[in-house]
This record gives sequence, structure tokens and C-alpha cells, in this order.
Amino acid sequence: MNLSSLLDHLDGRQMFLTDLRSHKSYSYEDLRKASLSLARLLEKRMIAPGDKIVYLTVNSAFFFPLIFACASRRAALIPLNPKMHTDELQHIVKQLSPGVIFFDEEWLPLAESFENSEKIQVNSQDMLCLAGAEDGSYDSGPLAGEEGDGKAVLIIYTSGTTANSKGIALSHKNLTVMAKAFSSFYGFQQGQKFLSMLPFYHINAPMVTGLACISAGAHVFLTEVFGFSVARSIWDIVEQHKIQVLSITPSIMASLSDMYPAGASKDISSIEYALVGTAHLKESLWKTFEARFHIPCFQGYGLTETTTWAVMTPRDERKRYDSAGIPVDCEVRIGRSGLISAEGLPEGSGEVLIRGDIIMKGYWGNPEATKAVLVDGWLKTGDIGFLDRDGQLVIVGRIKNIIKRKGQLVIPEDIDIAVGRYGHIAESCTFGIPDDMLGERVVTACVLKERTPEIEAELYDFVRGSVSAQNMPDQFVFFRCLPKNSLGKVDLKKLREYISGQTARDLFAIFDKARYRKAKTPDKEAILKAIQDSLIDDTPFCLVGYWGVGQRDFADEHDRAALDHLRMLVDEANRCVNKPWVRLTLILADIHGRCNLVPEASARSYFRAITEECRRRGFDNIYLSEIWAQAGLIFDDILKQLEDPAFNRLWQEFSLKDQFIKQAERRQPQEDSQRAARRYYAIVMAEREPIARYCAGAVFFTHNDLEYAGVNPPLPTIYIHSIKSGISEKPWFLGSASEKGDDPKGGVQA
Repeated sequence: MNLSSLLDHLDGRQMFLTDLRSHKSYSYEDLRKASLSLARLLEKRMIAPGDKIVYLTVNSAFFFPLIFACASRRAALIPLNPKMHTDELQHIVKQLSPGVIFFDEEWLPLAESFENSEKIQVNSQDMLCLAGAEDGSYDSGPLAGEEGDGKAVLIIYTSGTTANSKGIALSHKNLTVMAKAFSSFYGFQQGQKFLSMLPFYHINAPMVTGLACISAGAHVFLTEVFGFSVARSIWDIVEQHKIQVLSITPSIMASLSDMYPAGASKDISSIEYALVGTAHLKESLWKTFEARFHIPCFQGYGLTETTTWAVMTPRDERKRYDSAGIPVDCEVRIGRSGLISAEGLPEGSGEVLIRGDIIMKGYWGNPEATKAVLVDGWLKTGDIGFLDRDGQLVIVGRIKNIIKRKGQLVIPEDIDIAVGRYGHIAESCTFGIPDDMLGERVVTACVLKERTPEIEAELYDFVRGSVSAQNMPDQFVFFRCLPKNSLGKVDLKKLREYISGQTARDLFAIFDKARYRKAKTPDKEAILKAIQDSLIDDTPFCLVGYWGVGQRDFADEHDRAALDHLRMLVDEANRCVNKPWVRLTLILADIHGRCNLVPEASARSYFRAITEECRRRGFDNIYLSEIWAQAGLIFDDILKQLEDPAFNRLWQEFSLKDQFIKQAERRQPQEDSQRAARRYYAIVMAEREPIARYCAGAVFFTHNDLEYAGVNPPLPTIYIHSIKSGISEKPWFLGSASEKGDDPKGGVQA
């Protein structure tokens, strides 16, 4: 079975490809003639079966005649990403010893750096640029070459460190079977219009909008690789050329959804469906995209090792959003060996194994790696899944820590090796975080031996100089220490939850429970950041709040109930992270007691009792007067403001003036309520900034309502019930004023 058989029986007059960059179109006869001419060129270069041909390209129509020319010579084409790290490219090319290196014109300096191979420059804007290059005319006659004998015709390289890149060798049979299977399963038609905007150094574009289209005689429209300019013009392209099928990725779907929240502004009714590959498609994104653009989408599951999709979503009533689809022209079974634990996995889960004519020949020049994944004809994918009663494959996870960003495999260990060469790193761990735009975001968590801004910047530059751009982490996160499991190994699940913000969201949800929450905080994002910083820095999460004083000189059941309520909140948060995490500090508001004319001896006795209750519950406390002293605030000096006209203007404009006066009537009935309220206003406004400085990085909790936010310290704040839901009065007032029939609804006064 020879790849060239795909060109048999095609109507040469039909359009094969339109390059939207050069505005040139080519027929299938042009493709056949260009392939013949290139085959003749390779023959004159003495290219023999088994030889290697490198093509440095991002995406170019020239790829297609070149692969058919290589197929006719039983040579292997290796499209390489010219944006790989130079060391990596040099290693691959040296290992391959190619007979010829073709390169798009923009990569001339790079091509000249390779030794011992003939280099041929290609005009990437002209598929026919080398047609007739030997004698000024096209060759004619059948495309030469014997039947495929199992030799590789295409080798696709995964990117890693210099020593770990692997070339996936695909045979004539692999490519031909997959092209026909894909075309047949989705009903590709002669003349059907496909949009191609993915890179050619990965398998998706050469197969889905390449060989599968060729096998059906479809018409491919080629753009530059998807980016902002393509995203900006994509609906114009669809409308102008009546595109019928899109080949896209989840990251492209996310980008278009963000750019066009109201849907496409053009007539895109010509689109029949979209094929979504290279990464797992989340159900939420899938449904959002379909609803917004009215484009049915079908995803598939596969690897370069399976010549693209082995499992495909059907275009009928069997389509589901929770599965990858059904096996096509291959066998899929679920293996149990190699799984460390099935705990938490759906019943019947195991490693996905695939067998059939679409399975690669192996990793070129790497028999050990090939033997590790090919066992008795079955490919061990490293993915975990199960087959349901309808025969649909559901993927639930991975065995290995492998990242797939924009459809490109990234091996975390390769990045950690590069990071480890930087002398200031004590430990690192690279992993993927789900990301709508990228599929997965590459994150490297590091522990520095000594942390300085200079070292962090130097690490970024060091790694950028050691790995290719497509392997560069999207984010470095500097931990004090990496979370470990009971065996002392890095807890990858916990790391992902920390970095993704899931743990922070889980913790915030605890503070936001109805049993605690008195009012919804406007500071959610700031609190989430404080939680996240605490987790990453491995420092306590600090909660601080006022604890005031009323007329009692002893702690009673109301105080204990309120403290127990706080302890319950702290314990629930600590259980979420499985360690003592929250440090709660009460600010004993002796200054407020003085302001409210509470006898000093009574306040001192009450706070001693509260301090003892705090000790029993593991809470910290500090007297407000200590914060005042550190800030240089003097009580009598603050009260002098009461005679200041500027202060009086602020008081008259104060939105809570009436509430303060009403509370003063309750708290200090023996004196002028307006003067008492003005005095308290002066005190709390004077201490707001000093408390915020003293408690920097902490989250403030208060028993007040949200309307009092302007008189609390300017810190991220949560609003909680004092004892339980429905009790708003402060515990230090309960059992005294409120027992005498006063309104139990509380206010700001502590």
C-alpha cells in the first residue's frame, strides 16, 4: 500500500488547494505534476529508499508534493519546526543525516548552520516553485515508486530537550489507512471546502486538512498558522470562500469565543461542521462555541503514534459531550497493568490500549522507547479511560505527567532537567494546568535556595536559553516548599489545585457558607489572592478582627459561643488543606472601651477572661492600645479633632451619622449621644490605616454589616455572624444591654 495511491482516480481538473496568502490556487493535476517533478529531483540527488528528507517549515503548500515525492522514492519526510531551540534542531538533523534539507526562504540563516547536507530553498508562497527545476518542464507519466514496504514515509518529532526528542515514524500504510478512514467516517466530498490553519510539523494538519482531504478530492484553503490576524479575518474568509469545514483546536475555539461574544458578524452559514483536535475539548467550551456560532463540532482522540485520531465523535445521534467517540479502523481495549491505584476512578477504568494499521512503526532510532509503548501490537497510550456500554471511549486522566499545550506534547521532566542546571534551584516540578486557550498551561513550581528578584529573572533567561520556545514554561511559581505526600514525593494533585486556584476557591467557599456569612463580601478577588499567596508561600493565612467590651467584666456563654463559632470556621478551613493553616488574631479593643466610657478595671477584667478563652482555642490576641502606641497615636490628641471645623464637616457628611448616634444612645445613655458618636467616629477613622499597616497581608473579619465597610480597616474583609445565623449583636454586648430589651441588631461600635 503506497501513499501515492491516494492520488489515483482523482479528477485533475478539481481544485486541490488555495493559498490565501499568495492568492494562488492549484488543481489536483498541479499536485500530481509537482510531485512527479520533485520525485525526479530527488532521484537525481540519489535519494534512495530509507533516506531522510528534512523540511524546515511552519506551513506551506509545498509540503504536499514533497511528501508524495518522498513516498515515490520510499524516503521519509521530516517536517521540523524551525522555531525549535537551535541545539535541539542541530541534534535531530545530525541524528538523521538527511540527504536534502528543504527550507522556506525565511529560514535561510538557520538552514546554512547545518553541515553535510544539501540545502534547497523553497518559495513558501508557491507550491510549484521547484516544478521543472531540473529541465524547465514538468515531468509526466505515473508517479514513480514501488509499493510501500513498511518503510517510514513521514517522521514527526516531538519536542523535548536535546537528548529526549523522539521521532514518530509513520508508514505508507499508516497514512493511507488513516486518510481513508477519516475521509470516510466524516463523509468528505469532492470539492468540499476545508480551512487549514494549523502547523504542518504536527500530524493534525498534514492529515485532517491534508491527506484525508486529498483522498476525497476536497478543496483546501490554507492560511498562515492561527493567530490574531487569522482570528480577526476568519469569518471574512468563511463568508468570501463559502468554507464548509473548519479544522480547529480547543484553544482556537476559546479565542474565537472571547473575540466574538455576540457570534460571527458575517454570513457563515456555509459551515457544515468543525473538527476539533490536538487536545481534550471541555464540555462547557464545546457547548458554548456551538451555541454562539451555530457550528456543530466533533472531537477525536488520538496521538501522533496513532497517525492522528483513533477515536472519533460520530456525526449522528451517537454524538455525546462526555466521550471522545468510537474507535475507527482500529481496536481499543482497556488495560489495568501499570496503574498505581484505581482509587477515585470510574469502574472499568484503565490504560487505553490501541491496535491496528494506524499504529506507528516506532520511534525512529530508539528501539528502547518503542519497546516500552508497543507490546504485542498494542500501543500503550498512557491515558486512562473506560469504554462504556455503547462502546464510546471516555478519557478520565493520564498515567504519566505529560502536558499537551496547543496540541504539542511537552515532557515536564525535560524542563525540570533544564531548570535543575541552574545552580540556585533546590527543587522543581513542572506540570500542566487546564487552560481554555492553550489546552494546558505549562507551570514550573520552584524552590529557590535563596530567593531574590534577580535570581527569578535570571532563571527565566537561563531556561529560555536551554529549551525550545514551544517547551518554555508559561509560568514560574516560587514556593517556599513543594507539597509532599505521605511517601515524601511531590503531591502533583495538590500542586495543580494550588496553582489553578481550585484550593483557594474551595477555601473561600468555606468563608462564604451561610452558617458563617452575614453579608456577601465585595473583596472576593483580594481574598482569593491572599489565600493563594499563603498557600504558595507556605505561611499562615491570617484572620484578624476586633473584639470589643461592654458592661460585663467576665466572659459568659455568649462570648464562648462566638469564639466557638470562629473556631469552627478555622477548623473547617484547616481540614480543607489538611494542616494548621489559619492564624486567627483578636484585636482587643480597649481603646474603644475607653471611648465608650467603660470603666478601666471592668474592661481589664473582661479582656483577661477573653485572653484565657483565646488561649484554650489556639487564638492569638493583641490589645488595640499596642497598635496605637506603635503608630504613635495619642487618644487625647485624636479627641481634639472634635473642635476642628474640618472634622465637623466630615461628620456632617458621614453616611452613618444617624446610626452612630442611635448606637451611642444605647451604649452611653448617661451622656450626650451626639458627642459620644462624634468621639467614636474620630477614634475609628484615626486607627483605620495604622491597623491596616500592622495587619498587612491579613483578611479582616467583622460582625458588622456591609454598610459599615468605610469605617473598618482598609483590608479585604469577610462579614460573619457573631454566634450563629440571625444573631447580629456583638457577643460582648449580649447579656448586658441587649438583655434589657434593646434591639439585638448590631452596629459598628466595638
